[in-house]
Amino acid sequence: MRIMIAALAAALIAGTASAQQAGTPDALPGAESFTGWVKVVNGEIQLYQSQRDIQQPFARPCTSVVLPRDLQRTANLGGTQVRFSGKAVAWTEADGPVMNFKGSRVANECGGATVIQADTFRVLRGS
Repeated sequence: MRIMIAALAAALIAGTASAQQAGTPDALPGAESFTGWVKVVNGEIQLYQSQRDIQQPFARPCTSVVLPRDLQRTANLGGTQVRFSGKAVAWTEADGPVMNFKGSRVANECGGATVIQADTFRVLRGS
């Protein structure tokens, strides 16, 4: 019985470590809502797990986000906590070195396996 409990505890710890290394919460294919802290680098929206992460120059992991062109151009989201609605799309679906989405382009500066194509967003907390 003790061996089973120890094995279960080890599996839970390993699973937690894997999830933390996976990057931004909710950045899973099939998810429709993505919440995190935003940093904007070279016009690209990057989503991070914590507010502390956006203060680091080259923090990783993050997930790149792209909005429709008009929203992308007018959104002033840097330093805020945001909930994006849309879908995570595999980076392998990109058109070469960029992914096009409703008039916007994203280069996936985060280097993740997925990019969030968001249709809408809601600011939860300001900087």
